[in-house]
Amino acid sequence: MSFFISFNGQFAPYVHPTADAWNTKVVPIQKIERMNTHSVDQQHHEPTGNSHPPKPNVSAYQQQVKTFEKSKKRVYAKDLMKSPVHFALNKTPASEAIVLMKKFGFRHLPIYDSSNNLVGLLSDRELIGANEKSLCEDLMIPKVLVALQTARIQEIAHIMLQEKINSLPIVDENHVVTGIITQSDILRFVITSDDFSGLG
Repeated sequence: MSFFISFNGQFAPYVHPTADAWNTKVVPIQKIERMNTHSVDQQHHEPTGNSHPPKPNVSAYQQQVKTFEKSKKRVYAKDLMKSPVHFALNKTPASEAIVLMKKFGFRHLPIYDSSNNLVGLLSDRELIGANEKSLCEDLMIPKVLVALQTARIQEIAHIMLQEKINSLPIVDENHVVTGIITQSDILRFVITSDDFSGLG
């Protein structure tokens, strides 16, 4: 389990939504019957005896797949996350959060309670509705999706796209926030990777 939901300083496993029903491929029964009949006919025409070793071209393909799997670059949250993380306390005036975000040029701010537990996430969109009396806890999103440092970037990108979120706090095994990843970080990684660096 690489993803969790944080709420009021407590963490629960994130349940990944199942695929849409229309994405499931259904094979008609008649088609299956014809396929089975065809395979039986082939079996009757093949000579009996020990199973044959794979053909050279099949073996070469299998070897290529193994080589590709070994050579794939595995990138994890800990490799891309920004750290250390700037944050604000839940009782902090929203006006101070605005100043902090403008000073460092970021758009998302984790919110902690007095015990340094993650209790929310604040973005520049929520701050649009701030007034002089607003506190961070009044505007923050209280339920926050987080990922472990060991989550793969492909998984993070998939979850962020599916959940329509722009940032993801990263936590260690003790659920302590150690970094944050945004969509911009992932896009920057993609365009500077070996596969894309030669384009443009």
